[in-house]
Amino acid sequence: MLCAVSFRYFQEHLKHSPYNYLEIGIYNGDGPCLLAKEFPNKTIYTIDPFIEDGHTTQISGVQRNEKLSRQKTNFLSHKAALTNIVHFEMTSFDFLQSIKGKQEEIDKMNIGNVLIDGSHHYEDILIDIELVRLLTHRHETHIIFDDYNDKHYDVKRAVNYFRANYAIKKETPLHDGTFLLMETKWPLLKMI
Repeated sequence: MLCAVSFRYFQEHLKHSPYNYLEIGIYNGDGPCLLAKEFPNKTIYTIDPFIEDGHTTQISGVQRNEKLSRQKTNFLSHKAALTNIVHFEMTSFDFLQSIKGKQEEIDKMNIGNVLIDGSHHYEDILIDIELVRLLTHRHETHIIFDDYNDKHYDVKRAVNYFRANYAIKKETPLHDGTFLLMETKWPLLKMI
């Protein structure tokens, strides 16, 4: 599902940012595909295994841990003509394991703008945070956490962990606390 507030933020921010974009959890892929069209000189990275986490079952019609085949088909259809989208169909954990120790690849990705909207389970969000730290640790990063509200306690808990363990330069609530923009300056203060 398109996160309209974060999309508008990155739509404006990417005009001036020297960094590429990463979206963790893309559902139908509307946001990354629109950004890819608008910014053909940026690489838009996406990570999504297309597995229901249990938080969108009413919308997807799929039970927790089942494949989101319709969403994958929608995404592939949207991105068919876009050459600047690089998708990793895997979990954040699997991607983190695959990229560790590959600093040259990480530097080439040049990510500095991130939307975290994947699994809404606490442990998975901590993995998302660690992945973002690894990919962006050499520069300031703009991160938006989706679903930062009371309905999604695990997201709020993970963001609070992030606040306590990382150097936050600035944070800005967006849209009644549903989204939270964090501008961070690494380094990591404490390892996950």
